[in-house]
Amino acid sequence: MTEAEFVTSFAALLDVMNGCIGIYLTTVSGYLVTAYLVGARLTRSQLVIVSAIFVTFSALMAFVSLSLGERAVVLESQFEGPR
Repeated sequence: MTEAEFVTSFAALLDVMNGCIGIYLTTVSGYLVTAYLVGARLTRSQLVIVSAIFVTFSALMAFVSLSLGERAVVLESQFEGPR
C-alpha cells in the first residue's frame, strides 16, 4: 500500500465515522425533541415503538462508528508498524 492509498483510505474511514456520529447526534436530538413536544400524548404502544426504533438505531450507529474507528487504527498500525 502506498502512502497516497493509505491517506485516502484512512481519511475515508474517519470521514464515514464522523458522519455516523453526526447521524447519531441528530437521532438523539430528534428523539429528545419528540419526547418533549409529544411525549405526553403518545400511547404506550407508540412510546414502545418509538423507543425501540431509537434504541436499535442508536446501537447500530454506535457499533458502526466504533468499528470504523477500530478499522482506521488497524490500518494505521499496519502502515506505520506497531509502536
